[in-house]
Amino acid sequence: MSRNSKIVENPAVRTFVWKNKKERKGEVLRETGWYYYDKSANNGEGENIKVDFPLNFVWLETAQSFTGYSEKLNNGLYSNEILSSPEAIAKYGKQELILKCKKDVLCQGYYQDIKEKAKGFGAKYCNAVYAMMEIDSRWEVVRFLMSGSSGSAWMSFNNKTQNNKNMITCTGSTEIEMKTGQTYDAPVFKYIPLSEEMLNLADQKCLLVDEYF
Repeated sequence: MSRNSKIVENPAVRTFVWKNKKERKGEVLRETGWYYYDKSANNGEGENIKVDFPLNFVWLETAQSFTGYSEKLNNGLYSNEILSSPEAIAKYGKQELILKCKKDVLCQGYYQDIKEKAKGFGAKYCNAVYAMMEIDSRWEVVRFLMSGSSGSAWMSFNNKTQNNKNMITCTGSTEIEMKTGQTYDAPVFKYIPLSEEMLNLADQKCLLVDEYF
């Protein structure tokens, strides 16, 4: 990379993660919902902030990545984000995912080749969904890390044709029962018709995401 190369920062001003209710001895420590981390909150100590329902956003782009926590390594896992749609592969070529813990590379390669190895470390498949959302009366680019229960709900709901012409609202959660009898909460998504003006604004915001990738 030369001194003239342009480094483009991630345009997302907030990253949202779905968290299930957390209890201890009957006391609710955390409510179910979408959270983002605000490093300036709690007198500069940082804090996860819960967002009220409904949560409205306009889809811009979806990237592929890994996230999770490794019990073996006692630390969080993360990866780069890549575009894996046929259009993106035709434009940029097929890209590799790099799974890391801290600064250590755990595995690298195409998703199909490394997914089992990544899973062995505790990594989960993640859709990094870039979207446009109104924050403090301004439309900003944000990111949703859809994995686990939110990932399953998103993949069941996601429809690119509908995403391109509608706003998406998350109205709350629904309880899902697993084969083991255990339950978890998953977000509920719905489509809302979008005006021509908002569609044009979404196209402009999407240019920021395209430039980043």
